[in-house]
Amino acid sequence: MSSLKKCFVALTIFSVHSFAHAEEQKTEAPASFPKMTTECKLPDAYRKIWIEYGTSAGDNCEVHYQRDQNPAKVLWTAAKDPNYCIDKAKNLIENTLSSFTCAEVN
Repeated sequence: MSSLKKCFVALTIFSVHSFAHAEEQKTEAPASFPKMTTECKLPDAYRKIWIEYGTSAGDNCEVHYQRDQNPAKVLWTAAKDPNYCIDKAKNLIENTLSSFTCAEVN
């Protein structure tokens, strides 16, 4: 596993137990769920993945995906399990975008 992926996994585990502000998101992340925005790049391609949460723990979440300069799409949603969105975003980055250079952004 690359050091970036190890960092992402460690950050996700750590962040699940700490408070994170959701600067780019429409709402503030619930205290127990991490703000997660990742940009992935190749010389001729760009991807951005982020999670938006409802206003309190247990509310909905959405995994957003932007490809190049196209409008973002919601790939997955969950009504009561934000961990679902975290897992889906993590799997997308680790598996589908493994050939990209990815980094967390604030």
